[in-house]
Amino acid sequence: MSRGRPQVVNASKDRLEFVRVFVEAPIGRRTFHWGRVLPGEGIDVCLSGCDPDDSVITVAWFPEGSNLEYCWRFVT
Repeated sequence: MSRGRPQVVNASKDRLEFVRVFVEAPIGRRTFHWGRVLPGEGIDVCLSGCDPDDSVITVAWFPEGSNLEYCWRFVT
């Protein structure tokens, strides 16, 4: 993993549904739709063209069978 490609891993034992990633950077906003992410699965967030120091990443998901949306926001 590099700062330009941080990896997000589902460390839970549950499947995550409708997973989306939002990248906010000075060059604009990007949205990635990952769909379902299985336990232990890791996916890279592509920050190509973005300065990692100026980028904010938000991951949003629903635990399987839940109506509650969870969000996690971080910088690299």
